[in-house]
Amino acid sequence: MLIAVLWLFLVGSLVSCSKDENNPPEIEPEVPNISVVENTILISDIAGLPEEDFFDKVQVEISGSCWEIIEGIEAAYEDGKITLELPTEFSAEQLSQVVRSHSTDYCGFWPATSDDTEALVAGLGDIIAYKDGQKVGMLSLTDWSGEGSVAGKYFVYYQYADRPFTLSGYSSTYRYEASFETGWNVYAYVSLTEEGTAICTTSIPEEAPLTWYFKSWVY
Repeated sequence: MLIAVLWLFLVGSLVSCSKDENNPPEIEPEVPNISVVENTILISDIAGLPEEDFFDKVQVEISGSCWEIIEGIEAAYEDGKITLELPTEFSAEQLSQVVRSHSTDYCGFWPATSDDTEALVAGLGDIIAYKDGQKVGMLSLTDWSGEGSVAGKYFVYYQYADRPFTLSGYSSTYRYEASFETGWNVYAYVSLTEEGTAICTTSIPEEAPLTWYFKSWVY
């Protein structure tokens, strides 16, 4: 009897392990809708869609040296989700200098001050939605629903960095207080007032109700 029980326990354990190996757990971001997990942006629970199947895929471009497009990415919209896999290998020639060396140096990415001016970066562009090959809208990650004041609201973007660096200083109506790590980073612009200074920051609070919003180009 004891031998039979032990045998059943062993078989059950092996089956359980087999199931775990064949069905690995889904990747979940540390902060919902914000984190880049294993170089992947997970998009779900999209608000503002006219109908569930209003688009079937997204495309996004990555800009690098002197704002040239260095790569394009495409991902399907299936079961209400998008898995956007980001490239992680770029040559130095493809990437942009992190900051501008002077006021008319438009090839530098940021009009700010950095603790490492040798850092190189690339920026992820707008996430454009398509239906049957036609552009129908775009997706953005924010806690602004489109109504009311934008003051204090977060508008999220993504940037690749070849090394850690920080941003500081001012430019026009922007203030920079951001710290980037090697690889893909999440940052945000936060408007302090309706028509005043905005902060560029990598400090995004977990409690910010960030949501993926769809903005239609079809009216």
